[in-house]
Amino acid sequence: QQILRLVSQLKETSSATAWSASSSSSSSSGDSSDARAVGTDTAAVAPTEGSLDGQWQLLWTTESAVHKLVKGQLLGIPVQDIWQQIDLRNKRVINTIKFGLLGLQLQASGPLNVLSSTRIYYSFDSFKLGFLNLQLALPLFTKGGGWTDCVYISEQDAIRVMENSRRDTLILTKP
Repeated sequence: QQILRLVSQLKETSSATAWSASSSSSSSSGDSSDARAVGTDTAAVAPTEGSLDGQWQLLWTTESAVHKLVKGQLLGIPVQDIWQQIDLRNKRVINTIKFGLLGLQLQASGPLNVLSSTRIYYSFDSFKLGFLNLQLALPLFTKGGGWTDCVYISEQDAIRVMENSRRDTLILTKP
C-alpha cells in the first residue's frame, strides 16, 4: 500500500518518463528527488550485510533503456515482469525481463563487487534468451554495468529504492 502511494506521488509530481510494473507501460513521471527523499526519513539498512540479497521485482523506474524496451516490446510481445536477483554469497547479479508469451525472457548477469555498505558495482558477462525452458547464449556487443546505490530498504526488507550510475531511480519489492 505504502509503495503504491509513493509510486503514485512520483508519477504525479514528476516530468520525465517512468515505467511502472502495475501497468507495464510508460507514463508521465520522473524527477527522482521524491524517491531519494524516502531514504532520508529512515536510515538505510546496510544492504551488503544481507538485506539486499535475494529476488527483487521492479515496480517503477526512470531508466530509459527499460522504457524503450517496454514501448517497443519484443516483436510485439508485451513485457510482463522485470526482476533482479542479487546473490551476495556468490557475488552475482542477474537481471531478467519476462515477456507475456511462452516463457520468453531476456537475462543479463555478471559478477558484482561490494564497494560499501550501500553500493555495489556490477559488470555483465552473460546475456541469454530464454524460450520454452531453453536457454540460448547471445553475444555481448557492449559490456554493460555500473554501480548501484541503495538509497533505502524498508525495515522488513520488502521495499528497496536504488539509484544507479546513470542517476536513474528504481523502486523494487521482494515478493
